[in-house]
Amino acid sequence: MQQRKPSAGCHTWERPADAQILARMRARHAARITAPATLYHAATAEATTWSYVSDAPVTDEFCADCGDSECTRWIRTQERIEARKDRLRLQRQAGP
Repeated sequence: MQQRKPSAGCHTWERPADAQILARMRARHAARITAPATLYHAATAEATTWSYVSDAPVTDEFCADCGDSECTRWIRTQERIEARKDRLRLQRQAGP
C-alpha cells in the first residue's frame, strides 16, 4: 500500500513502533483527564426573581449548561421528560 505525503514523497505504510503507540495512548489519556466537562444541555436551572406586583416569586427555567432559555437541545430534553411523566401518570390512572 502506498501513500503520498509532500514532505516524504511516495512511501509505504509502516506500523508505528510500540513506544510510539504507548506515547500516543498516554497523550490521549492525559488529554481526557484535563478536558473540560461535556455539556449535555439537559440540566435545568432556575432563576428566581421577586415580583413587585404580587408576593409570588417568578421562576424562569433555563439550560444549566449554556445558560440559554432558548437552547433547543435543552427544550427537546424537557419535552421528552414531560412526555414520559405524562405517560407514567396515565398508566397509573389506568391501573393494573
